Amino acid sequence: MQKTSIIIGTSAAGIAAVQKVRQADAQARIICFSEEAELPYNKCFLADFLGEQKDLSAVYTKSADFFESLSIELHLATKIVAINRAEKTVTSCDGTSYNYTALLLAVGAASRHPTCSYQKDVRGFFPFYTLHDALAVQEWIKKEKPKNILVMGAGLTGLEVADALRVHGAAITVVEQQSRLLMRHSDQEGAGFISTAMENCSVDLTLGLGIKEIVSDSKNHVSEVIFSDGTSKKCEMVIGALGSSARLELAESAGLAIEQGAVVTNEFLQTSDPAIFAAGDVALVKNRITGERVRTALWPDAVAQGMYAGSSMSGQMRLYPGIVPVATSFFFGVSFHSAGFLEPQKSGWSEKIERTSSGYAKVILDEAGIVKGFICLGELVSYMVSYKRSLVTGMPLV
Repeated sequence: MQKTSIIIGTSAAGIAAVQKVRQADAQARIICFSEEAELPYNKCFLADFLGEQKDLSAVYTKSADFFESLSIELHLATKIVAINRAEKTVTSCDGTSYNYTALLLAVGAASRHPTCSYQKDVRGFFPFYTLHDALAVQEWIKKEKPKNILVMGAGLTGLEVADALRVHGAAITVVEQQSRLLMRHSDQEGAGFISTAMENCSVDLTLGLGIKEIVSDSKNHVSEVIFSDGTSKKCEMVIGALGSSARLELAESAGLAIEQGAVVTNEFLQTSDPAIFAAGDVALVKNRITGERVRTALWPDAVAQGMYAGSSMSGQMRLYPGIVPVATSFFFGVSFHSAGFLEPQKSGWSEKIERTSSGYAKVILDEAGIVKGFICLGELVSYMVSYKRSLVTGMPLV
């Protein structure tokens, strides 16, 4: 009997899964859905595209020929609106139902919306998460030529976007309501190192202030922002880079178990329904370093989860070991790598720090000399290789 695997989502996890399913079963029917109209693309390259370091063709990861060569039925611009677990069917936005033997939720996440007030349909205010967002931002800049652009959020995406925007000749300001940038991925000194690099690139950084309101003019164009302390700043464009939230609509309506804003999975990436799997941004998985159950938003983790889920969907059940999240980026001339704990967590743990004028490296070691976390910046980024090896293998740092 022919098996049917349905994959909802064509980003990192979804594409990795369809390849594994086809590899495991040459006869299986594979149906892939994407709510987006675009062919699969790499979200990690969107800032490079905005900064004109990559053209649009380099952003795409798979062509239509890829799906045709693997006999995969691809449905773009098609939203799945319902899952019927009892009948093992999904229903698309046009009312068509599709049966499945195994189903993968690789629906990813959506950008978080700001909580500040702003006029509905204000022009010049954009999220930055999808290719559609990046194209809209680029088009607005070319058309309106804003002189002052404000970026909300100093996480990895916010910093990458701010760095990319410099090529367009505008004055760039990054606003972060936390007391420092990269709160999840850096320590205080590392954040200071990056702040200095931003200053050297003439990018302003405002910390410890939220945005209360985005003000628009008579044409409903962005004209300024008002901060939480009542001060204001003129700008003609605002870009939101406030992180993401897992897309849980389908899982919730299907009654799947959800915790900590993600779909609960077991060691095979099965959800609370054994015929339904989850991978990528939407899945709650084990952090191998901390032992916590977490949601990851890193591309390599999503690819690995898609591969494991695809194998298990085909009946080749593979234990997923969990993630070792390593954040990697490059902005303002600084290479950046970070993973694990950035401060000693237990008695007996220690830290080693090295500083140069162009680099900063810090590693956290347990009693046995095994790496439990690190941050490497600038010219000391090469330390990352040995640090990561110890972190992943559990062998002492040599």
